Amino acid sequence: LLGRLVPVSSARGGVVWDFSVSPYVPIARAGNHDDADGQANGSHASLLSEVAARGQPRVIPPGTDDVSAGALLAIAPVCSERSVSAMVELHFDPDTPLQRQETVLDLLQLITDVSQAFHRNHELGELQDLRGVWEKLDRFALRLHTTLHPTETAFLIANEGRRVLDCDRVSMLAKRGRRARLL
Repeated sequence: LLGRLVPVSSARGGVVWDFSVSPYVPIARAGNHDDADGQANGSHASLLSEVAARGQPRVIPPGTDDVSAGALLAIAPVCSERSVSAMVELHFDPDTPLQRQETVLDLLQLITDVSQAFHRNHELGELQDLRGVWEKLDRFALRLHTTLHPTETAFLIANEGRRVLDCDRVSMLAKRGRRARLL
């Protein structure tokens, strides 16, 4: 997405910062960018945190921090339900006209909204998959508790356990003293 956003917006380059770790590290890069060491440190990390706290895209004039010395920055947060998960940062020439800056902010807002919807749908899919696994485990546990006979329970564990574990074969062993016996 960033690889297409940079040329469309006529930016010099861009970075997507991962906000789940500290110091913030880049997830993606495109074009020319000025973050030489690959981490958001010092005043740039503070700047990213400030934009994240506001929750709105922002244009940063050149010279505001150590990264923006030769570039105008456009930064927008990508929010999840509870927090900021990433930041999209675009680098522009310092003499970018004000009208173009406003257009870029609108474009960044649109891109981050689409990104947020994508991540929300992805998380929803993962939760639905987990729900299916828990339902399968609940059915397995209920089925096991229908009998108290050890041999019958072993057969249920072996047969139903294959479906739950999604494998070809499950064996049950019974331990007697220091030895184990296949049931």
